[in-house]
Amino acid sequence: MKIWLINPYGTLPGEGWRDWRFTMLADALAKRGHDVTWWTAGYDHYSRRTRTKTWETRQIDGYRVKLVPTPEYHRNISIGRFRFEILFATRMLRAARAEAPPDVIVGEDPPQTAGLASIVLGRRVKRPVILDIIDLWPEVYAGALPSKLRWLAPVVFAPFYWLRRYNFSRATGIVGACESYLDVALRAAPKADRANTETVYFGLDSSELAHAEEAPLPEKKLGQFWAVYAGSLGANYDVKTLIAAAKLVAPHDVQVVVAGDGPMRDVVRDAAGGNLHFLGRLPTTQLPSLYARGDVGLVPYAGWSTVAMPVKSFDYLAAGLPMISSLGRELRALMEREGFGMSYRGGDAQSLADAILTLARDRTRRDAMAANARRLSQLFERSVQYARFVDLIERIGARQGSR
Repeated sequence: MKIWLINPYGTLPGEGWRDWRFTMLADALAKRGHDVTWWTAGYDHYSRRTRTKTWETRQIDGYRVKLVPTPEYHRNISIGRFRFEILFATRMLRAARAEAPPDVIVGEDPPQTAGLASIVLGRRVKRPVILDIIDLWPEVYAGALPSKLRWLAPVVFAPFYWLRRYNFSRATGIVGACESYLDVALRAAPKADRANTETVYFGLDSSELAHAEEAPLPEKKLGQFWAVYAGSLGANYDVKTLIAAAKLVAPHDVQVVVAGDGPMRDVVRDAAGGNLHFLGRLPTTQLPSLYARGDVGLVPYAGWSTVAMPVKSFDYLAAGLPMISSLGRELRALMEREGFGMSYRGGDAQSLADAILTLARDRTRRDAMAANARRLSQLFERSVQYARFVDLIERIGARQGSR
């Protein structure tokens, strides 16, 4: 089948980041023998670099990537980013008129503009559209508002809520990056055919552990306990609480080791010293060596975060690391049911410090959590997860072909 993927976000192979969702989906589809084209942006959200200022088609690992020229933006929540998303969608739709139509369209929503472009294109060429939901917009924007203004969110972001309902109610199939996101999409589209829905987690690739490179890490002394965090350092992460908790556990020979990059990088760097170590951004190939030294993996998010199953949680599972998380929703329920982690109250440094010290003092409990994490990781293998995504695409495409 000829399949188009539409998503302005995501890293490409060779750009120095982990494989992203549509990268893994395109790879899985290509391995099944499908003709895959991924329409994405000429400007990379993660590196903040322009890949190309003109139209460009690249052949990558068995599939094509069509780069749509888009403007730059430098703040995640800004008019510039909305302009970027709108121009990506409109330019992609114009260029698609010159192409032979695909058999199936898979679009990302959010951003709602990419979801809308997928629906418009599907109606134009009379092809089925599958929408994939990996985050909750506009909820994430609403959470970023000052607390005194959040009551305005339903009014301010009403067009985005409307677009979500419009897009998902017209999609042929729906995929969620976790069950709670799929539930949100189905509430927006209560008449959706449940047979055309699927939950596909970001997943993990345990084989990457065998190809890990050594990271430049501080020396771990005998008997030391390491609490590690690797990931983004943005406003929706509980960074200041993490820094404060590090000071509280310092007298107990607990080291807090942070690797990452983002808007709050300087805050962490300036606070580093003593038992708080900041490594900066590490290549994904070096992260397993950090996890191998760690005793517990931290999942610190702000209380208003919409994240349900973060990518880093799968990394920790693959490494057999117990977790300490501020998240509720799906991750907390899974931790409690499967016994591989503890929760703390977001924004409460003492709560985080208490959780770290609880596991630092209880080796038996920690070992049991690590064993549960390794056991559970098998369910989230990338090959298992994306096979389900491809199966859904093939089922929907086959029905369309029969008609």
